[in-house]
Amino acid sequence: MGNPLRQHTTARTHSRLARFDKHLLFQATAAVVYAAHTADIRRPIVLEHDGQPVAAIVPYRDYRRFLTWKEQDQQAAWREMEELLAHVHSQPTKLTPEEIEAQVTSDREEVRGLHRARRSSLGRLAMSTA
Repeated sequence: MGNPLRQHTTARTHSRLARFDKHLLFQATAAVVYAAHTADIRRPIVLEHDGQPVAAIVPYRDYRRFLTWKEQDQQAAWREMEELLAHVHSQPTKLTPEEIEAQVTSDREEVRGLHRARRSSLGRLAMSTA
């Protein structure tokens, strides 16, 4: 079962934290609303935490333009990838299908290792700044 006093204290602490979080959220929301009200709403509002930019509030018109640009950028990237693959497939090779598969597998593992190392270093960086 556990210590009832500890359970009560933990529940009370969680309740206080929830109230504290709600209070911080209210303050942040009030600050954003005030900033939006007093700012030129045609320009982005940059939200900061400890002096570091963490988000931006942009006019909806700009957001829609961003989504269109992002979609076009992704389509262009896919076209480029398809062209590259077509070029690679058109080149003669002396490798057997098994050798090609082995090289692809090796390269894939190398990339995964690099991603893991990057995520690990980013995690350590985040913990050191917290």
